[in-house]
Amino acid sequence: MSLNVGNGIRRIATIGLVIGSIMDAVASPPIIEDREYRGRKIMCVRSGLMGFSRSCGASEGYAQVFVGTVLSVVETPNNEFEIELMPEEVFRGDRRIRVSAKTNQGRCLPELKIGDKWLFYLQNDEKSGNVLLAFGGPSAPVKESEEELVTLRRVSAMVRGGILKGSVSRQKRDEQGTWYVPIANHRIIAKRVPDGKEQTVSTDVKGRYEFSSLPAGEYELSANTTEGLWASSGTVMISSQSCTDVGFALRTDGRISGRVTTEAGEPARYALVAAVSSNGETTSGSADEQGNFEIRGLEPGSYRVGVDLGVSNKPLSPAYYPGVVEQDAATLIEIETGQSRTGIDFPIPSR
Repeated sequence: MSLNVGNGIRRIATIGLVIGSIMDAVASPPIIEDREYRGRKIMCVRSGLMGFSRSCGASEGYAQVFVGTVLSVVETPNNEFEIELMPEEVFRGDRRIRVSAKTNQGRCLPELKIGDKWLFYLQNDEKSGNVLLAFGGPSAPVKESEEELVTLRRVSAMVRGGILKGSVSRQKRDEQGTWYVPIANHRIIAKRVPDGKEQTVSTDVKGRYEFSSLPAGEYELSANTTEGLWASSGTVMISSQSCTDVGFALRTDGRISGRVTTEAGEPARYALVAAVSSNGETTSGSADEQGNFEIRGLEPGSYRVGVDLGVSNKPLSPAYYPGVVEQDAATLIEIETGQSRTGIDFPIPSR
């Protein structure tokens, strides 16, 4: 028995960029793929969750990572598949003769048939006790995983460090939408915490970079090395035999900064402040304990600035600069290329 699907991808909503304070993960709408299975349209859903970094090795998020052969594929009544696998090259997990697994959104996976050799990433489902091969993960046929296999074999041989790699692109936009262009010869800085020792690399012609062997530890990683361009920075933890992937999307470094307060004049501590462009794109940043905020990475254009999150667990009403509650009444703030607008101070009325 085999399974086969067609192609087609759509998003149910535009992903809003969150730029300013570093966040461990940015929630975005799930990604829905329209596919065809045995002449019928099916819907395949995968997470839209984004993070500052992701694993490109045998991460702890998977119970078993191995190259193996498909021994059997049996369709179940709930439109899933039970599969038997024979591990051959194990990167994570027990070395077993056979592994039994079930699929999650199995009809959405690429074709699976007896004798196929895949690079498998399998999860343990604590609720059901099953081993899962899930749609949306990195599992794929070996012929599509050669580059990833090279990385897995490299990190398996490391003793005291790991690989940190990724890509750098430049955000471009026109009336047709937004896309990203790889940036060559762009410098990336990895600064070790806490001693501040720096290592740098530059991107190749395809915008890719790699720190081939970083000692284990915590690093501050930044691509903000060209004046006028900006991307979110953050920290990554490198462990032995690990591979971490971080991508940077550079934007024009327009900025809006100011201070938000309560109606009583107290700092609006940790309020989420957003700049909404004329085309509806939202870029946001968190105020500090004194209510000061800075939103970076703004392209040229007109923006309304507002806040609608709580302060010290006290609910607030939506408010916009210069202290109004209706968006249409908000003052438009014009940003030219790379311009910094300061003094955008306003109060937030209490409910």
